[in-house]
Amino acid sequence: MRTWIWLTALLAALWTAPAAAQDGRWWRAESAHFIIYGDRTERQVRQTAQMLEDFHAVLLAVTGAQQSIEIETKLEVYLLRGPADLDVVWPGAGDSVGGFYRAGGEQIAAFVRTDSVGGLADNSILLHEYAHHFMLHYFPAAYPRWYVEGFAEYVGATEFQGRRAHVGRPSSHRSDWLLHGGSFPVEHLLAPERVQRRSGDFSAQFYANAWHATNFLFNRPERLRGFNAYVALLGEGADPIEAFQQGFGISIREFERELRAARGQRGARVTVFDLGAPFAEINTTRLARTSDDLVLPLARLRRGGEELSAEEAASLARLGQRAPNDPLARLLLARVAISQNELAAARGHVDAVLAADENHAEARYLRASMILDSAKEQSGQEAYTTMLEARRELARGFRANPTHYPTLFLYASTFAGGSRPMDEEQLNVMARALELAPQSSTIRFVLSRELMRAGEFDAAIIALQPLLYAPHNPAGATRARAMLEAARQRVQPPIFVEASEEEDQSEGD
Repeated sequence: MRTWIWLTALLAALWTAPAAAQDGRWWRAESAHFIIYGDRTERQVRQTAQMLEDFHAVLLAVTGAQQSIEIETKLEVYLLRGPADLDVVWPGAGDSVGGFYRAGGEQIAAFVRTDSVGGLADNSILLHEYAHHFMLHYFPAAYPRWYVEGFAEYVGATEFQGRRAHVGRPSSHRSDWLLHGGSFPVEHLLAPERVQRRSGDFSAQFYANAWHATNFLFNRPERLRGFNAYVALLGEGADPIEAFQQGFGISIREFERELRAARGQRGARVTVFDLGAPFAEINTTRLARTSDDLVLPLARLRRGGEELSAEEAASLARLGQRAPNDPLARLLLARVAISQNELAAARGHVDAVLAADENHAEARYLRASMILDSAKEQSGQEAYTTMLEARRELARGFRANPTHYPTLFLYASTFAGGSRPMDEEQLNVMARALELAPQSSTIRFVLSRELMRAGEFDAAIIALQPLLYAPHNPAGATRARAMLEAARQRVQPPIFVEASEEEDQSEGD
């Protein structure tokens, strides 16, 4: 797919927020690849940004990723103090969850507890989540679930000592499960989606064995050589067991014996990377005191499409009403009102934000979304006129912020699912949204479907591949494999009852 030059002419001028005196608990740190929010000290938030930039450099070195593939959408990271904060952004998650990663149609973010969870080091969860993000950006392929999680565990155990990073050190947490967790059939590792009856410790055993298998591969170059062939076969829809044996050239029983033998061996290779003297450029901002209780609830609602009970909506609205002049409060109130279908109230809050800053990307996006919602209740020429109004709002958002991927995706989506397939320019707008947010399964599904409707089956196959074994979205993985089979047969995609909006969540445990 190509990104058309006309997009450049259509979109211009990146929005930046005006500076103001701030005195709240929350700090915001922005670097080349990250935006960190923390109810911590400025030093702690800055240190997290520096560590993540260092880790990004380490991953580039470990994987040999092409640095020319620029990351234009920065990952948002929210540092949570403990289970109470976690419950705000993921109600009912439970005390055992150390963090999660969300890649949806409106937000890409990691939420990580900074207290000790399950014996894991604080940073390991954060590094684990970023490894997923990094892989989906630089290596969007049909990686099996065991390697997706195993790679994140392998690099997530990276230790930083001064300006050096040590990669490959054993994870004591996973090693304990290997030693005391009992046997784990290799079939369960290679094709976990086929395991119907799972024990209560299946997840912990899977993560431990995934880490061990990945660590084994990184220390056995002769085995790693067959890996690319294996992944290519998976991307073509091959059976996961047969793909492994054909790609690696060994039976799964032989692989199982090698993994078992390697458990008792010591001396795993540890690679030390010198990070050098230059530090990342990091800008920190202290948020307003009025934002203290708004940051996490708003982050929750940016998930998009979440249904709130009347009681939840009232509780969240009270938070926003405490600081009606804070832009974050206005956005929170707007999203709460939208969830309750109170569009007139929501429009008032959005318009207030735009009156203060006409280039506010999120407010412009929400305004266009509400216009589109009103079109659903209309028909004929009236609905078409409303649709054109929404597209004008989105085009204005393009000009304000050409890298705001939710705006691009929503604009392209107004042409999707119609009586006629999307044309090449429209497909390229959606492809640009995916280029900005390759981690979003929502965009991948919609783009893949529209490519198939337009007869672009080979392009659809490529777009679908990272979804085939998505570890935290089994229903989506099943759907992706069904779509892949249809694309290989050059037929139209199957119709699914469930919505296309998906997100990837990782407990980091």
